[in-house]
Amino acid sequence: MLAHVDMSDSWPSIPYVGSFQNGRSFPSENPLEEAWQRLTRISTPGILDKLLTRHARTADADLREYIRVRTRQAHELRLAAQGASILTSPLMLYYCFLNLARAFIAVHTGQPPARGRHGLRFQNAEALFDSSAAVESGTFQEFLVATTGEGFDRTRISLGEALKSIPEMWDTQSSEIGPSRVARVKVRAFMEGKGVYLDVDVPEVAAQFASKWKELFPGLESVAEFHENTTLRISRVAPNSLREVSDFCHQYLLPDLVHRDEPIWYLLRSDDRKNFDRAAFYISAMFMLSNVVRYHPDGLSRLARDGADSVWCLERFVRKAERFFPQLVYSLVIGSTAYF
Repeated sequence: MLAHVDMSDSWPSIPYVGSFQNGRSFPSENPLEEAWQRLTRISTPGILDKLLTRHARTADADLREYIRVRTRQAHELRLAAQGASILTSPLMLYYCFLNLARAFIAVHTGQPPARGRHGLRFQNAEALFDSSAAVESGTFQEFLVATTGEGFDRTRISLGEALKSIPEMWDTQSSEIGPSRVARVKVRAFMEGKGVYLDVDVPEVAAQFASKWKELFPGLESVAEFHENTTLRISRVAPNSLREVSDFCHQYLLPDLVHRDEPIWYLLRSDDRKNFDRAAFYISAMFMLSNVVRYHPDGLSRLARDGADSVWCLERFVRKAERFFPQLVYSLVIGSTAYF
């Protein structure tokens, strides 16, 4: 009689295929316009009623009008910014973003934000990317509370820090801004609970990764362990299905905002501040840049005239902001990640 041999551990591990991105996908030939059209639609009566119900809010006629006007004005400001140079467009886009933030707050809380105050106080600096803003009472702080539950009162962030905290800017290298806080992560997951691995793209610290990963990514310390090279193994949770892997990724990582076949996600390296909501980095950076072009345009004009690399970085940020900020706000409003 042949003895039974358990061969389960010897079978090859079968990987899951796909990006693990959950949410609503809106395929379009023009993702930029699709995102803005979807966002402006939220103020129509039928859609707004559904959104308010989802956020467990009710709205009187005044609140509905408040949301409708802010959404429409945001769209018109965005159209007005098109074709404008880096010396002008940030001012219009900041007020566009401010209106979208206020519309979201109204939907999320059932009442408009406090009047008048932006929630950020600007401080100019001799070096452009050292210009900074401090959180204070106002719309921005209310946006942080609505998205993270914390107000971050008096937290200060520089323009450079905000830019290098935006995942969509991860590949924009500049000596003036400094290295990105964003690390790309490739997720590998295998069926039957045979493991989830995070291949973290951090070549500059690859040699020290085994000793530094907890310092760099403290949010993973409770669920991961060092595996090899710059790879972490998820050890304290064991996703056993495609859905569980996806839920893990959305809880601990930042998704790519473009729906892809490849499982590329993002991590933010730790710094001295707690992390803002992803959309808040866009608002704060555009606020600072709008103050620069409004009150201190001469220096930026000289950089633009000389073809400085820093201007290329800022122009890239403005394009990314117009494309992805409405998508982030729309995702907040509908309560799940939207992909365009």
